Amino acid sequence: MKTNVKLLSLSYILVFDVACTTVAYAASEEIVDEAIFQGWQIFADTCGSCHGRFGEGKIAPDLTKNIKNLSEVEFAHVVANGRGLMPAWKDNEDVMKNMRNMYRYLSARSNGEIVEGVPTKN
Repeated sequence: MKTNVKLLSLSYILVFDVACTTVAYAASEEIVDEAIFQGWQIFADTCGSCHGRFGEGKIAPDLTKNIKNLSEVEFAHVVANGRGLMPAWKDNEDVMKNMRNMYRYLSARSNGEIVEGVPTKN
């Protein structure tokens, strides 16, 4: 009987873990243009650990809300030079080259044009 309980518990944990992982990285079914897709990729890779993979915020602010208060120029300035605990990204060529794409991605998330999830490239 104890063996069955342990096996059942382990199965539940594995199913729960797989289900959570799948939901966290599920495709949003949003078809986006190449620029917005690249913006999401660079953002997720470089900013996602603090701002959340989709801009929803983790240990850093929710950019899907805060982007509404930043112009593209202000956004670029903060990303390039950093702010508070946020590091400067001006030496990262991929970030600097995709600044406008990241801004477009976050603006689309903020305006509800793209839902949370992995976008699909057109």
